[in-house]
Amino acid sequence: MTKKAIAFPAAAAALLGAVILSFFITEYSLQLRAVGVLGACLILWISEAMPISLSSLMMICLLPFLGLMSFNDALSNFGVNTALFIMASSGITIALSDGAIPKFLTNLMMKKFGGKPRLLILGTALLVTVFSAFVSSLATCALFTALIVSALKSSGIRAGQTNLGKALMLTVPACAGIGGFMSPAGTPANILVIDLLKQQGIEVTFLKWCAVGFPVGIPAALLFALSVMLVFKPEKDLNPVVYSEVKFSPADIKTLVIVSAVIVGWFLTSFLPVISPTVVALLGLSVMFLPCFDLLDMKKFSSGVNWDLVLAMGSVSILMTAVSGTGLLSDISGALFGNISSLSPVLIMIIISLVICLLRAFIPTTTAVIALFAPMLISVSQTTGLRIAPLLMTASFWAASALLLIYTEPIYLISYKEGYFSEADLLKTGALPSLILCVAATLGIAGITQLLGM
Repeated sequence: MTKKAIAFPAAAAALLGAVILSFFITEYSLQLRAVGVLGACLILWISEAMPISLSSLMMICLLPFLGLMSFNDALSNFGVNTALFIMASSGITIALSDGAIPKFLTNLMMKKFGGKPRLLILGTALLVTVFSAFVSSLATCALFTALIVSALKSSGIRAGQTNLGKALMLTVPACAGIGGFMSPAGTPANILVIDLLKQQGIEVTFLKWCAVGFPVGIPAALLFALSVMLVFKPEKDLNPVVYSEVKFSPADIKTLVIVSAVIVGWFLTSFLPVISPTVVALLGLSVMFLPCFDLLDMKKFSSGVNWDLVLAMGSVSILMTAVSGTGLLSDISGALFGNISSLSPVLIMIIISLVICLLRAFIPTTTAVIALFAPMLISVSQTTGLRIAPLLMTASFWAASALLLIYTEPIYLISYKEGYFSEADLLKTGALPSLILCVAATLGIAGITQLLGM
């Protein structure tokens, strides 16, 4: 029986069972129905039986019938800002992907470190991490996987023949994921968290997020690279990895100018509150369509945007609001964390980080991670008195930084299909960094957010 064939009856049973039970236990009627909706969503999300956006929208249509939220209220909670930002930044990613800029950066790194395997791995980790901070993690992984595989094959390094190829192919997806945490543009989860913090009265600017993301993300990426080199020691006697010179076309220069202007604009929004990062992204996208630039057309744009992700980012906030409005997650967080509220705040945060890290290994997509944990973390904050900003940003870190299993994180499948590493290889290299980061990244996020008054 296929995964889809199991998922749909299981989701229907979870929802129907909760609804029937709600008629008998009337005191907790709404909470039980919320359990049914959340359970059905999780089954569909984790099984990936249908696109996450469609499963979310299907459940939203049921909310009025379950008495959880009117349809008008649901529409008013649609995350328009988040969806538009993802759409606009996707267009910018498409323009970058079509040009020579990623290849130029890769070749520059090969030129510097091609004959030094350890430095090549560390250089790859840094390059991919920083690039992914401003470009989609999935696109970053696809771009650099293709470029590095081409360079490896040109050097005679085939899959299964060397530790260097294995180390590089593990480093690219892992660091693309970690880099996604470092700026609001890196992954959709970050924008969703920023919107949630705004609802809690906490304004997180583009610059503030980067001030947390870069000091946490870059050491995390280097830690993973060191773990890869520790487990799979790269050979020292290989021929240098070759590279070829790249020339910029006029289109590449135009793309570089626009993307640079957009990134500068994102940082300027920290000082000019009247302009939002979404507005800057939309303006940058619009300029790419102008005749004098002609970098995008509607056909290329429409086919390249992940519309499932755009819709998902808008719709999950509705489900989060509906479920948390019943008080269900407050009750759950009280039951789970009420008994540990006497522990030190640092220890509580590390425990929460460890729980999110382990569960993240089984939850696909950053959107689903935030949809599941954010409402509960808000309740935890209210129960324990912990600051909400570091809690939500820790969830966003793990949403981006999946370092344990392959099949729940699409970025690993891109390089995995090249045949350089196995599922066990990722688990070997990711387990120790994950354990260390449950402490180090959590404390780093908590300390920096406190310094920034978040």
